[in-house]
Amino acid sequence: MMPRRAGLALLGIAVLAWAAPARAEVAATVWRADGSLERGTARVAKGALRVDGKPVDLRAATQVILHPTLSVGPPNALRRRDGGVWLGRFYRMGADGLVMRLEPWGERVTVPRAQIAELVFRRRAAGLRAIPAELKSPGLAVRANGATVRGRIARLDGRRLRLTSNLGDFDFRRGSLIRYVYPRTRAAEGRAEGDELGLADGAVLLGRISFQKGRVRLDPPDREARALPLSAIRHIRPREKRRRWLRPRAGEAVRVATDRLTAAGAPPWRRAFPIDSGNALTRGLSDGGSFVLRMSVALAPGAPAAARVIVSADGERVAERKIAESRPAGWRVKVPAGELSIAVRGERPTRVLVGDPSVTEEAR
Repeated sequence: MMPRRAGLALLGIAVLAWAAPARAEVAATVWRADGSLERGTARVAKGALRVDGKPVDLRAATQVILHPTLSVGPPNALRRRDGGVWLGRFYRMGADGLVMRLEPWGERVTVPRAQIAELVFRRRAAGLRAIPAELKSPGLAVRANGATVRGRIARLDGRRLRLTSNLGDFDFRRGSLIRYVYPRTRAAEGRAEGDELGLADGAVLLGRISFQKGRVRLDPPDREARALPLSAIRHIRPREKRRRWLRPRAGEAVRVATDRLTAAGAPPWRRAFPIDSGNALTRGLSDGGSFVLRMSVALAPGAPAAARVIVSADGERVAERKIAESRPAGWRVKVPAGELSIAVRGERPTRVLVGDPSVTEEAR
């Protein structure tokens, strides 16, 4: 368990970070709908997000990745079924749901259990791994040593968590747990409503995004609007009903930006799949129609040789590209429905990072 003095120190750092003067300009990468990546310096001016002075039409972009210095943020995280990630501090589980302090609003809120997909008690703990998309009742607690315990949360307060199962009740110190995952099915996971705003501390907030007075304004459906500086933001994703971001499956390796990345070292993606030569990332696309695959591709740092990335659908090659450098490049490929495969081939063993792959169903 973290000493009280250390916890207060971290809270003080977070408060100072929000109170510190905000930088008006931040390095940015705009993911265009045509698959290209545009890099430059972003700022908010004249009611718009501008990169190198030119306004960015968010409806014509897949996402905008900003490159602030990433911060530690609060100790606890709540992943919502709608895709949002709320950061703050957990207090207790009441009859109406989880009571927590929500940042950056700095207010106490109650989150109904039906909206919760996962509770993370130690955000920076090593060994977080993907949980199966289908998880039958009861939920799953993951301990610091990697062991898992099935059960339903009967009690949660500032110090302990009690699980109830067919084998009886089990009490755990909160400091001994990494996370608790609620039962879920693919059908139960809600779809994001509104644009997606990712913060530099790892929070993901949903709502309507606009730009005014040099800041990014977020209007959530259930909270008061909040205006944030660009230096507090990691990514902006305009809502697109037909777009689906490919998420890691249980057992799949994935890379994410870490707190220690600086503005210069932060990659232009939120999540990347490392694919070794001879391997492939596969996903099933619904029958009928066609899709647009968008992603970034680059050699992984230290990869010893160039590679070819091959996109296929149901075993039929659709597109191929040679990758010879570690600077990410955007790629847009039209693919038919079926089994999507993103494969890496090379004359020598090597590795490619596929960043933020998404598929958008074309209108029929």
